[in-house]
Amino acid sequence: MALKESLQKFAVETSLYCPFQRVINKLSPEDKATLSQALLEGYPNITIAKALRDEGHRIAEISIMEHRKGLCRCPKTQNSKKS
Repeated sequence: MALKESLQKFAVETSLYCPFQRVINKLSPEDKATLSQALLEGYPNITIAKALRDEGHRIAEISIMEHRKGLCRCPKTQNSKKS
């Protein structure tokens, strides 16, 4: 394997958005609506993380908590618009 391929294999995705927002961006419209409702209803972060992992998404509870509190790397207007 060439070094270029190895670097691409292990490169971390960089983004303006936090891991939770990147998961949200990948969801279908129906799943986005379901997630928005769960957030409005106050579902615990761990419950949301487990449900998203069950659907094949890689997400940690802390990423959800930081996003909900506005402590993540998302542009500050992002949290109020998207979730």
